[in-house]
Amino acid sequence: MAQDKARITREVLEMGRMTHEMLARSLYVFESNDDKDARSVIEQDNEVDRQEMEIDWECLSTMAIRQPIHDDLRFLFAVIKLTTDLERVADESTNLARHLLLHRSIIRESDDLEEIRSMKDSLLEQLKDVLKAFEKQDLSLARQVFARDRSIDERYNKLYESFLDNISVKDNDRIRRQAYILALARHLERAGDHIANVAEYICFMITGERIASESDPNKDLNSSE
Repeated sequence: MAQDKARITREVLEMGRMTHEMLARSLYVFESNDDKDARSVIEQDNEVDRQEMEIDWECLSTMAIRQPIHDDLRFLFAVIKLTTDLERVADESTNLARHLLLHRSIIRESDDLEEIRSMKDSLLEQLKDVLKAFEKQDLSLARQVFARDRSIDERYNKLYESFLDNISVKDNDRIRRQAYILALARHLERAGDHIANVAEYICFMITGERIASESDPNKDLNSSE
């Protein structure tokens, strides 16, 4: 079983590396008039999909052959769940690239462009850390990544509130630019949610408990059901 876990871990890390690369390249369109980066992100999404399916099949096959229990079973279950979220980060990267291919010229004029870049940089750091937490089974680092998702949510909410505040402004071009920026921020915010989910599954893999239960504002209501 140890060899199976080592092999699956390497495959998850490779999938994570490719997902990180896609997220990084998804916003290169800002810096270049060359569409190749954006199109390569879109094309690479199929490869990440393939990796997810292969890893899931390996996990299921290992369950059937090895009949693992306790820690080994939690590992396989967590991998099946977290690869789904890694694949969805890749999907959001693809959505970002497609959005920029269509609206790049308008978005470049937005005052909020630096905030989008900053959100992306934060997510790249979180994705790097969550992969490290998986590789090292670092519970503390996984918890930190989970907690840091709040800052991404707060920044998205700030952009959303700014958009609402300017709805009454009779400047259609400005409103349109903000709407496109908000769409980018939404894709980044969703990517952040999926990275936080990966961190949660890592915590479950290590401890057998859900990290979300510690931060869920409805946990008292849930526990009373």
